[in-house]
Amino acid sequence: MMRFAAFITGLALSLTGACAESAANPTYYDYRIINTYPHDEDAFTQGLFFDDGALFESTGLRGQSSIRKVELTTGEVLSRTDLPDNLFGEGIALAGDKIISLTWQAGKGFVFDKNTLVELSSFSYDGEGWGITYDSAQFIMSDGTATLRMLDTETLEVTATLDVTFRGKPAPQRA
Repeated sequence: MMRFAAFITGLALSLTGACAESAANPTYYDYRIINTYPHDEDAFTQGLFFDDGALFESTGLRGQSSIRKVELTTGEVLSRTDLPDNLFGEGIALAGDKIISLTWQAGKGFVFDKNTLVELSSFSYDGEGWGITYDSAQFIMSDGTATLRMLDTETLEVTATLDVTFRGKPAPQRA
C-alpha cells in the first residue's frame, strides 16, 4: 500500500508542483497525505485516472500487465483485462468512453472500451511508451525523452512534437 500512496503523492506533485513560474525560478510545492486506500500490492501501477467513481489503472511488468477498474475505497478489482504476456503496460488516458493504453518497449498501444475494458483496436508508434494524457483536443504522449508527441484523437498518428526544456536545455526525466 505504501508504494501506491507514494505513487499518488508523486502524481499529485507532478500535476500541481512541477510547474515552473519561469525557467529561471521554478516554484516547488510541498504536499501532505490526506487519505490512503487499500491497493493490490502486486500491481505495479504505471498509469491511472479517476472517472465515474472508479479508479482506472494500468499495471506493468511482463506477464502481469493489465487494465483494471478498481473500487477506490476497498481496492476491489471490479473488472480487468490482461495484456499479452510479452508486453509491459504503461500509461493510460481517457477520451470519452475510450481508454488509450501504451506499452513500454513494444511500440504498441491499445484502445479499450471504458465500460467493458474490451479491446477495440491497437496501434503502433516508434520508440517507447511511457505516459499519455488527453487535453480534450489531442493526446499528449511521453516516451521518456524531453520531446512530447501530440497524437490525433482518431488516427493516433503524431501531429506535432514539443521539446520540453529547463533553462534552455532538454528537461531531465526528473528535476
